[in-house]
Amino acid sequence: MSIFDREGRCSEDWKLFTDSFPSLGAFKLFHDSENAFVDKNAAYILHIEEGAISKSDLFTLIDELNKNPYSESKNIYKRTTDGATTYINMKIIYEHDYLIGFVQDVTRRIQEKKGKASHDEIDELTGLYNRNGFIRRVRTALSEISGNAHCCMAVVHINGVEKIDYELNYDKTSLCLKAISESIKKFANNCVLVGVKSYKEFFLFFRQLAKSEITDLFKQISDSVSNCRICDEFGNEIQTRSGSFSATIGYCWYPDQAVTIDMMINYADFALFKAMSQGNTDREFDAEEFIAERNSYSNSKLLSGLIDENKFDYKFQPIVSAIDGSIYGYEALMRPNKTTPLEVLRIARENGKLYEIELLTFRNVLSRIKQNMAKFSGKKIFINSVPDYMISKQDFRELCEQYSDVMPQVVIELTEQSDLTTEEIAEQCRSFAAMGCTIAIDDYGSGYSNSAALVELSADIIKIDRTLISNINQNVRKQHFLSGIVDFAKLNGIKVLAEGVETREELAIVIRRGVDFIQGFFTAKPDTEIAPEIPSPISEIIRSININKPSIKHSKAYDISSNNYEPVDLVALEKDNYTNINVNTTFAHFVGNQSDKLNLSIKVNSYLTTHIILENVCLKTDIRPCIIISENAKVTIEVRNKNSLYYDGIYVSDSSELEIIGDGDLLIDNSRNNGCCIGAAYNEPFGKITVDMDKNSKLELAANGDHAMCLGGGITSVDDAINLKSGRIIANSKGKENVVIGCYDGSCGINITGCQIQAYSSGDNAVCVGSLCGIPDVKIKDSSIKLESLGINATCVGTLSPVNNAEETACFTALDSLLALTTKGQHGTCIGCMKQNSDISIAGCKAKIYFEGDIIAGIGGAESGGNVNISHSEVYIDSLAGPHSICIGISDKGAKVTESLINLQQTNSDNFILHAFDHPTILKP
Repeated sequence: MSIFDREGRCSEDWKLFTDSFPSLGAFKLFHDSENAFVDKNAAYILHIEEGAISKSDLFTLIDELNKNPYSESKNIYKRTTDGATTYINMKIIYEHDYLIGFVQDVTRRIQEKKGKASHDEIDELTGLYNRNGFIRRVRTALSEISGNAHCCMAVVHINGVEKIDYELNYDKTSLCLKAISESIKKFANNCVLVGVKSYKEFFLFFRQLAKSEITDLFKQISDSVSNCRICDEFGNEIQTRSGSFSATIGYCWYPDQAVTIDMMINYADFALFKAMSQGNTDREFDAEEFIAERNSYSNSKLLSGLIDENKFDYKFQPIVSAIDGSIYGYEALMRPNKTTPLEVLRIARENGKLYEIELLTFRNVLSRIKQNMAKFSGKKIFINSVPDYMISKQDFRELCEQYSDVMPQVVIELTEQSDLTTEEIAEQCRSFAAMGCTIAIDDYGSGYSNSAALVELSADIIKIDRTLISNINQNVRKQHFLSGIVDFAKLNGIKVLAEGVETREELAIVIRRGVDFIQGFFTAKPDTEIAPEIPSPISEIIRSININKPSIKHSKAYDISSNNYEPVDLVALEKDNYTNINVNTTFAHFVGNQSDKLNLSIKVNSYLTTHIILENVCLKTDIRPCIIISENAKVTIEVRNKNSLYYDGIYVSDSSELEIIGDGDLLIDNSRNNGCCIGAAYNEPFGKITVDMDKNSKLELAANGDHAMCLGGGITSVDDAINLKSGRIIANSKGKENVVIGCYDGSCGINITGCQIQAYSSGDNAVCVGSLCGIPDVKIKDSSIKLESLGINATCVGTLSPVNNAEETACFTALDSLLALTTKGQHGTCIGCMKQNSDISIAGCKAKIYFEGDIIAGIGGAESGGNVNISHSEVYIDSLAGPHSICIGISDKGAKVTESLINLQQTNSDNFILHAFDHPTILKP
C-alpha cells in the first residue's frame, strides 16, 4: 500500500485505512527533499499541523521523542503537550530514497498496564519471574524443604540469541525471545522454578529432586532449546542468520556447595563461565577452580555484564578545521559504566572479547547517529577500530543494510599496529570505502609510521600521535617531522589531523605547519552532548593564527597581456610571491628549473588562440590545476627539455582545444582523489585533446585516487575528442575506478596513430583505453601498444558498463599495429565491451593477448553481442579463464577470420612485448 507520492498527496487506500484506525498515522520524507509529509492521524497524535513539515522540524521532533523513552517498552515515547501526556509507539524505516515513520497512540494500553500491581515480580515479555520475583519464590521454597532430597541452582545461557536484536525488528525479536522462554517455561512446576536473568539467560531452581533427575532435566532442557521453532502470528517460521539455538548450563548444589541464595547464583554463574570458556554443554561448580580463578571470573563477569546489558555510553569530541575552527566531525569515545575504557579493553583482550567490543561500538555509535541526525547534521563521526579485530564483512554488510544512510558520515580509525599484513588490512578498508566510509590512520608516528603503508591503505586522513604534538612548540625536531608528514600527505591527497592539542602555543605551531584538522582539550573537550560549534573565542584564535601565519601566501596574479618573445622566468615570479599567471596573448614562453617545484598556476583566458612554450618547467599546486585552459580557447603547448606538473595537470574545458607538441618530455603526477592529468575530472566535461610530440619525446602520466583519469575526463561533446598522433606515452592509473585514456561516462572518439603507448590501470573498475560507461569509438593505426588492466571489472581497450537504452554500437579498429594486451579480472575483455554491443576490426596487426578471470574475453565479449573481424594479422592468445570465457568472438557467435594466423597456444610474452617496443615497424603477414 503506497502512502504519499513525491508531491505529498495521500493515497486513497491509506485514507481509507486511517479512517478505520484513527490511532495509527504515518509521515514520509524523501531524502532529496527539504519537506516531509504528515497524514491527519499522525498530525493529531504528534500535535502538529497536517501536511508538509520541514526536514529540520521533523528531525527536531524525532530527537525530542528520543529523549523521552518509556522505559518499560521499546519504541514507545512520552510526549507532553498542554499538560497532557501521550504515549506514542514510533517506528521509522530507512529506505534508499526515503524514510517513512509510523506512529500509534498507545496511551490507553500503557495506563492499563500501569494499573496491574502484580507485574512487579513478572517479566512483561516472557511472563516468567524477574530476578526479584524469582529470589522471593526460592526463599519461600527453601523454607519449605524437608528430608534429604537435593536442591540445585542453575543458570542457562542461550547461545545464538546475541544477534537477533540487531537482525530482526522489535516485534519479531520479541517473538523469538518468547519462543525461547516457552521452551524452558514448560519445565516449570512445583519442583522447578524458572526466572529471567537477562534476555539470553535464565534462572532454574530445582527442589526435592534426586541428582539423576536434575541432570536428566538438563538434557531435556537443552533438547527443548535446540528444537525451538519460532513463528510469527500467522504461523510462518521466522528465519535468522543465527540458525538453531543451544543451551549452556552452569549449576551448583544446595546445601553441599552453597547455603544462601546469593552464593548459589554466584557459584552457578561461575560454573557457567567455566562451561562456556571450555566448550561444555553443562558444568558443575568446582570450589578449587573458583578460588584459583576468582579474579579472572570477576573480570569476565564485569565484561559480560557490560556487553549483555550494553552498559556503554559515548562522549563526542569535536574535530575542527585548522582554518576557521568550524566543526568537521566528532570522535566517538567509549565511556563504559563503572570502569575505564583501557580496563575494558584489557579485560576484553584477556578473555578474547575484543571483537564483541568492536561490533558493539559500531552498533551503538551508528544507532546514536541515526537517532540524532539533526544534531550531527551530516558531519563526520570517527569510530576506533583495531585491525586484528576489525568488523567482519558479514557483520559490516548487516550494519550497512540497517544504517546505509549514515555510512558516508563514518570515519573508521585504525588504532594500532596489527599482526595482519598491509594487503589484508587494505582489503578490509576497500570494503569500508565502497560504502562511502572514510579511512583514517590513528597514532601516526607511533604505530603506522610507514609512508608506503599509508598509500597502500588508501588512507584519507592521518591522525598525528599526541606524543608528537605535546610540547611541539619547544621541540624543533618534532616541528620538522610534522612538516615532512604534511608535505607527504598533500602530495598524496591525504588530510592531516593533529590530536592532543592542549595549549595555544601547540595550536599555533600545528596550524603554521599546515595541518588540516585539530582535536584536543584546547579546542573542545569530549561531552555526551553534541556541540554544534566550539566556543567563539577559540575559533577566533584559530582564524587569527591563520591571518598572521608567516607562510600564508595571498593570491597575486602576473598578467601577460602583450606579446613578449622573451622567456618568462617562473623562478623569479615565485620569489616575488606571485601565485598565478594569466595569459591573454597569442604567445608565451615560460622557463623554470627542474630542481625547484614552483607553486604557480598558469591560466589561459577564454576565447584565446595561443602558443605556449614550457622549458624546464616544474609546477606543484595545492588547490587548482597547474595549467587551466578556459572556455573556447585553442592552445598549443610546446615542451622543451624536461617538464613536470604535480597535483592536477592541465585542465581542458569542454569548449576548448589543446595540442601538445615539441621534442621535450612532460611528466604529470596527479596523486589526489577525483583528479586528472590532462582533461577534466571524472564528473566534468572536457574538450579536444591532441598529442603530436616528437617520436622520441615522452609524455608520462600518473593518476591515483578514487576516480583517477590520466587523459580525458567525465564526458565530452566533441567529435574525436582524443587524438594521439606521435610520441611515446607512458600512463599509469590506480584507485577505485580508473580510466587511463578516454572518458568516464558517455561516448568518446579516440584516435591513436603513429604512437608508442604503454599504459597500466588497476582498480575495482579499470580501463586503459575507452570508457567505464559509454560508447567509445577507438581507432588504432601504425602504433605500438602495450596495455595492462587489473580489476574486478577490467578492459584494455573497451567499455565496462552498458548505456541505458542505447542502440549505438561501440567500435574498435586496429590497423597495421603491434598490440600487447593483458587483462586480469573477474569480468572484462582485452578488446571489446563487457556488456555493450561492439564491432571489432583488426587488420594488418600482430597481437599478443593474455587474459585471466571468471567471465572474460580476449577479443570480443563474453557477455555481449556484436561482430569481430580479423584479417591479414597474427594473433597469439594465452589465457587462464573460467569456462564461460571466450578467446575470440562474442557471446552468441564467433569471429570472421581472413588470411590470418590465430595461435591459441602459450607464447613467450616477454620476447613479444620487447619486440613491440623495440621494433615498431609492422611486417604484414
